[in-house]
Amino acid sequence: MRGKRLNLANQRFGRWTALRYTSASKWLCRCNCGNESEVTSSLLVRGTSKSCGCLQRELSSERRKAAVRPLAERFTDKVDPNGPIPAVCPHLGPCWIWTANKLRGYGLMIDRSEGRRRCLRAHRVAWFLAHGEWPTLSVLHYCDNPSCVNPSRLFEGTQADNMYDLMVKRLGGKVTP
Repeated sequence: MRGKRLNLANQRFGRWTALRYTSASKWLCRCNCGNESEVTSSLLVRGTSKSCGCLQRELSSERRKAAVRPLAERFTDKVDPNGPIPAVCPHLGPCWIWTANKLRGYGLMIDRSEGRRRCLRAHRVAWFLAHGEWPTLSVLHYCDNPSCVNPSRLFEGTQADNMYDLMVKRLGGKVTP
């Protein structure tokens, strides 16, 4: 029965509505979103083609929105609070080590909030979570461990403060201003 054509006119297939037969077993169809396209009748009948692509875009968008968890929750999943106790500040206890992506020792975190994707340094995220606002200056480490995200070991400062702190620690406090 190969030569017999099915009459699909005005029938619905997912989001498609078959309008009229065009040629070579194809039907002109209109999607719920208003787009029109020729679709092979076998794809319609089998349910393989359900829309012009708008359905897939909507589902993909919904999945992305559902996959975004709060920043604090995603942050704590990537922290090991039982890191080493550094010699420069043993009184502060163990470092909290960032266990996910790193660049030159510093933890990296992807933020997808506000409809955009941006890469953040994990120690800056730790500062934000601890203080409720993003740092305006550099975020420096008392412990000199770039992987540490323990908020009690972080402080805001300028690049000059960072260099001074480095010199004091390396030279054992013998720095002349």
